[in-house]
Amino acid sequence: MLWWMAEYANARASELGLVLHFQALLPLQLALSTRIGQAVTVWYASRQGDLKDAILATRQDTPLPPEQWGEHVATILTDSDYDGGVAYGIRADPGKDGITRLDG
Repeated sequence: MLWWMAEYANARASELGLVLHFQALLPLQLALSTRIGQAVTVWYASRQGDLKDAILATRQDTPLPPEQWGEHVATILTDSDYDGGVAYGIRADPGKDGITRLDG
């Protein structure tokens, strides 16, 4: 939905002659240290008939802390390599490896 909204906003801005570029930044994994990440994990675990700790123990990916999310957002906003994209996915991988262009 966010991706579609960014594309729509870009089209409207272009039609109106505005020099604006909208982007959707999408998590490709949960930030487990946040309340929403924990709530989703508990919900998922209950749906699987499993305990939260069991779900966390079987996860293969590195947790995405909010600070790293912020670093990736700052990189997208300040690095000209990301000027043209509309949708970017964010993972816990360090540096640019944690940012994936999804629309092209």
